Amino acid sequence: MKLIIRNLGRLSSATIDLDATLTVFAGRNNTSKTYVAHVIYGLYRYAREYIAQFVRPSVLESSNATRWEIDLERFVGTSIDVLAKGISDHLRARLPSIFATASDFFNNTTISLECDEGDRERIRARILDYATSIGYQTSDSVRWESKKRAGSFAVSLERLPPPELESTSSTGREGPQESDQSLSFFGFVIADIIGNALLPSSRSTFVLSTERSAIQLFFRELFANRSAMVDVVLEEPKPESVSQIQARARLYPLVIRDGLRMAMQTRPISGSGRQQPTRLAPLAEKVEKLIGGEVRVAENNELTFVPAGSDRTLDLQLSSSSVKSLAALVHFLRTQARSGGFLLIDEPELNLHPDNQRKVTRILTEVVRQGVNVLITTHSDYVLRELDHLVQLNDERARSLRDKFGYTESETISPSLVGAYIFEESTTRQLDVSQAGIEVETIDAEINALNKISKELYFALNTTVKKPA
Repeated sequence: MKLIIRNLGRLSSATIDLDATLTVFAGRNNTSKTYVAHVIYGLYRYAREYIAQFVRPSVLESSNATRWEIDLERFVGTSIDVLAKGISDHLRARLPSIFATASDFFNNTTISLECDEGDRERIRARILDYATSIGYQTSDSVRWESKKRAGSFAVSLERLPPPELESTSSTGREGPQESDQSLSFFGFVIADIIGNALLPSSRSTFVLSTERSAIQLFFRELFANRSAMVDVVLEEPKPESVSQIQARARLYPLVIRDGLRMAMQTRPISGSGRQQPTRLAPLAEKVEKLIGGEVRVAENNELTFVPAGSDRTLDLQLSSSSVKSLAALVHFLRTQARSGGFLLIDEPELNLHPDNQRKVTRILTEVVRQGVNVLITTHSDYVLRELDHLVQLNDERARSLRDKFGYTESETISPSLVGAYIFEESTTRQLDVSQAGIEVETIDAEINALNKISKELYFALNTTVKKPA
């Protein structure tokens, strides 16, 4: 499936293939890389919101007293283009909120999702592959079960016989409120199946914006200030309450709002009411090795840092810039990263030595191989070069070189999973990604220019000039 964006800021057009699981945006400053990245983040963030709205009428049409069923084969055949347009329009309407700016900035902006026959076949295959059986109970004696078998397009919600031990006070019948709950539950199941088939990476979203260090340091103060503003309005309610808040506050872009929300939801690992580690937790340990210590969550739910070989816990403001930049990534990998999710990371190279830029690139390819869709924007030649190597090292013919240079197979990546784009002036160009690597000639041009200057300086400063006798 392709996302097509036109007339966004300085950008005249961009076409991004959403089937890639590692997407890389490169190019000069002020070429709209971040704009497009934030639109894609908004797509994954809001797509299921619209899908749920789209599904509900279909659920209503299928209902009867004891059994509801939907044939998703018909959906693939007749509704997918309508749904894609609906998601596009929904995303377009969200742009002022995504960018936290006036709606007239987007007067000429258009967004569209395009599905070809290959996309339809992939969506059909994902629906067929999906299997689930979920129980739901609306009262002591009214139970429902939703089923979707692998290899079938039919999804059903069926009322089960009452349990053997019924509550004596129960009638065994659903009232209007309970029936509506069952309908909402069934709609949730259908929307989840369609969302997973249409946009597999929309199950969950996580963002590490360029402001991530500041977010980790100041999120409590920002939320406290906003809470104080709301308190003032609630204590002295007036008709102009909304304008009062608008005068004292501002709407942040979506990636910052979500970054603040994620920081507020940070919880310690294990124990009662705490987050459980994910299967990507070993990758969090790799990032910790890179930054030279352990990221922990304090009892006040703030991230802290314990340097290797020390038993002293440091607040983030006392930690190095690399720790501030990567602490949230550690916590994401340890507690939230799951297959089917989406991670946007703006400039993963921020505050990192070139050696660590290469290492974090290798970790991100491992994240992709664990089923997380990753989008990065970068200005770093080290990130691009390392990714170029990881694509080439994926070839079995390079196995001996993997061993020689200390790479593991899990750090390499198939070229079929990578989408790379150069942003040039007002448009984008998709780079060729093959087993031979990634075309990165715009970066090469700058390196060649530096090399030329270096050579001429060397000869100018090291050439011996003989003085006349």
